[in-house]
Amino acid sequence: MISAVSLVTDPPWPWSLPGVGVGALAAVAAALAGLTVITYLGAAKATPRRLAAVVGLRLLALAVALIVILRPSLAHDEDDNIVPSKLLVHLDISESMGRTDEFDNRSRYEHAKRLLTSGRAATLLKSLSAERKIEVVYSMGAEDVRPLEFPAKPVGRRTDIGTWLHELWQRHGREKNLRGLVLLTDGADNGTRFAALDQAAAYRGVCPIYAIGLGSPTTTAATKDIAVEKVWVKEPVFAKGTMEVAATVAAPGFEDAVVLASLWLEEVDGKPLRQVGARQPLDLRTQLDKTIRFQVDAPDRQGEVKLTVKVEPLPGEVNVANNEASTYVNVSKEGVSILWVEGKLRLESGFARETLAKDPRLRVFRVLRLPGDKAVANGDFFEFGKRSYDVIVIGDLSAQRFSGGRPEVFDAIRDLVVTKGVGLLMLGGYDTFAAGGWRETKIYPLLPVKLDAAVPQVETKIRVTPTPAGELFLLKLASAPAKQKELWESRFQPLDGMAALGTVEPGATVYAHGTTAAGQELPLLVSIERGQGRVLVFGGDTTYLAWRQSKEAIAAYERFWSQVMLWLAKQEQAKGYLVVRPDRRRLDLGGNDVLGFNVKFTKGANKVRQAKFDAKIVGPRGELAPVTIVEEADGFRGTWSAPPAAGEYRIVVEGSGVDEQQQPVHGADVARFMVYDDDVENLRPAADHELLKRIAQVSGGEFFPAEERKFVQFLEKLPPLIDAERTTAVRWPDWRRNPVSDSVGDQLSALWDSAALPCFLAFVALLCLEWFLRRRWGLV
Repeated sequence: MISAVSLVTDPPWPWSLPGVGVGALAAVAAALAGLTVITYLGAAKATPRRLAAVVGLRLLALAVALIVILRPSLAHDEDDNIVPSKLLVHLDISESMGRTDEFDNRSRYEHAKRLLTSGRAATLLKSLSAERKIEVVYSMGAEDVRPLEFPAKPVGRRTDIGTWLHELWQRHGREKNLRGLVLLTDGADNGTRFAALDQAAAYRGVCPIYAIGLGSPTTTAATKDIAVEKVWVKEPVFAKGTMEVAATVAAPGFEDAVVLASLWLEEVDGKPLRQVGARQPLDLRTQLDKTIRFQVDAPDRQGEVKLTVKVEPLPGEVNVANNEASTYVNVSKEGVSILWVEGKLRLESGFARETLAKDPRLRVFRVLRLPGDKAVANGDFFEFGKRSYDVIVIGDLSAQRFSGGRPEVFDAIRDLVVTKGVGLLMLGGYDTFAAGGWRETKIYPLLPVKLDAAVPQVETKIRVTPTPAGELFLLKLASAPAKQKELWESRFQPLDGMAALGTVEPGATVYAHGTTAAGQELPLLVSIERGQGRVLVFGGDTTYLAWRQSKEAIAAYERFWSQVMLWLAKQEQAKGYLVVRPDRRRLDLGGNDVLGFNVKFTKGANKVRQAKFDAKIVGPRGELAPVTIVEEADGFRGTWSAPPAAGEYRIVVEGSGVDEQQQPVHGADVARFMVYDDDVENLRPAADHELLKRIAQVSGGEFFPAEERKFVQFLEKLPPLIDAERTTAVRWPDWRRNPVSDSVGDQLSALWDSAALPCFLAFVALLCLEWFLRRRWGLV
């Protein structure tokens, strides 16, 4: 719609000043015109005709100059409230799309192609851009994403919906005005790189997914089989921690069966495969994602382990060899197993354990010994015979309640500390230290303090001050000295009292003092080495109040408790020189998979300098493939592609360099991964429309079967994107027109279209003609 045309001007300053600008310009123009006439009135050869010609040319040049100054334009407004938008369309060209279970015995691919290239739906798709300013961007893929080109053949080895959604999001996710993503697929997802539902969730509120389901969910295979398609582990995995393993199963012909799966582990030292955890049932009738999950204890030592998921065969299977699949995971040595014993429910230990639970390197086992609890008095309630602990924490409880009247418990703890290197921490409270009768136990000789204070509890505000020894690691909460000082002096609030520890034992180290309101300085955090282990005592019991004043303080609080546990377990420096970590441990031979791996090469906390690497991939038959490793900001990285055959592969990396003192550093590591060659695309002949419905629901879109009538209705209901307040002001000429680039052609084009260049040429032409006539007529 076009509004009424009007004449507008756009003069520059000062001629644009309200009330005076145009009037002043008119006065100046009149003065110049009068001056021009007066100049030629007395000329000797100025006949009336010649005078009129010269003055006329001068006045015309003045008029052109006035036009350039006033910049007049014919203006009107055009409604342009249709906002350009974009519709993404992706076609599945995996091998399963070749199944002929569509109407008239057409394949799924041919049916999808017909929807896009012929009929009413194809006409609507072509008209979206012109009529509704909706640009349609087409793509296709199986295990990848590429521009759509016909003719194409459905020969892809995987239906990797997760990868499609990931790649399309990377390309278009930041664009504005996305109308939706149309997926034409059978939904038989067997991708391993990205979880389809997780990727679909990112589209919600930005780009709804409209899943068009091709194929029949009731198509069955001529044969029956069970195959483990994918195995993965939630990383990182720490020694003595929890390990979570999952696997997806395909079971064509057994859709109504319940199968049993088990998890097997083989450690790096070559010990035979052993089953870990109990067998898990998988009900294929109700478990839509066909995923089996295991949660088991990780090995108690570091190293690389092989994990295998096995599904027990069912009668009638044509191939039992694919009933198992393996992967690898690295178990890190930083895992710390903590026994935390408390005698009452209190906030101090609750917040501390909640904080430790956030650190994946730490696992806490709590034992609560409440007053009057005799249920396990005669049992191994600490499970010393079953579990291996790195740290034992004694909370606020007496020695009698701790042991249940069994003195052999103290013998066991003393042996663990002295000979096994287990760390021991005793915390402040009203029933601990001297008040809890701990002087009369065999734990007492291990402590770094004498527990000889006259008053067992100090009931006043306590200001905590780290000592230089404490700031080396245990109480170092920031790298910058100024920040470290601010955290302890400003962010850490005084404790609400403390347990009195008494005299410090010879050879013990004080890591922090507590200062009373009266200025008395008391030992608060004290440690000593006892045999192979470290023993630490802490008199406070209200750190949860002192540190929970801001996000910055909470972060410091969490770091404090993690560092205490790592220090007690002697793992504060648990870092290897060279570590290889693959991005994933299973590659599809025919899936164009690329293996990426990170290389961490450090000494202490610093990256090795002048690093050089000898890296290679060792194949299942000993074949070698060199790999180049490049340096990145936070480490080093290598990539490798095109594995020649299925089997077990190894990444072997040797490195050399120098540390900060220019001393030589050497390191080496090996990581294993699997390359498999499974025909997973043909394992499941049935379309999976249930998955497509969930993808559409998660993204805020819609699912409908691949019927032309449904597709046409969707396209007809897809309205243009309207901005009711959006209008475009059209002016002719447009004096403010800017060139599209710095090129000479674009600059001249913009000057011509804005009328500046024509006015300039007219002005020059008028003055030149006026000057020529004056010379010819002798008026100069």
